Amino acid sequence: MRRAIVAGVLAFLSAGALPAQQPARVRPALRAELMAMHDSLISAFKGKDAAAVARFYADDARMDGERGQVVQGRAAIDRFWAGVANPKSWKLEVITVGGGADQPYEIGRSTITTSGPNGDRVSAVEYLLLWRRDRRGRLRIIVDYYRY
Repeated sequence: MRRAIVAGVLAFLSAGALPAQQPARVRPALRAELMAMHDSLISAFKGKDAAAVARFYADDARMDGERGQVVQGRAAIDRFWAGVANPKSWKLEVITVGGGADQPYEIGRSTITTSGPNGDRVSAVEYLLLWRRDRRGRLRIIVDYYRY
C-alpha cells in the first residue's frame, strides 16, 4: 500500500501537478544548493566514504526501493551505504526541483557504477528525494524513493 502511495506521489510530481511554492527568483538558488549537495555526495562516493554519503540523510530518513526494499533510520542507512562494494562512479541527473526552501523535492535519474570480479555493474534508477532542513539549516534527505 505504501509503495502505491509513493508511486502515486512520484507520478503526481513528475507531471508537474504541484504549483510553485516560492517565487521564481528563489528557485535557481534552491536548485544550485541541491546541485552543490550532489557534488558533495558524488565526491564522498568516489572517495569511498560511505559514512559521508549516509550523513546526507536525516536520522529518521527512509529509503524505499524497488522489490520492497525498505531502509529506515540512521543505523540502517549507514549499513546500506557501507554495503555498496567497490564504488566507481555516480551520476545524478536532476529533472525537476520543486517545493519550498525548507522542504524541497527533486525528481531525477541516478546511475551508480561499481566494479567487481566480473567487470563493472551499473545500477540506473529513477528517484524522488524529499529534503528537509535540520536545526542547523542544512538540507537532509528524509525520503529516498527509487525504482528501476
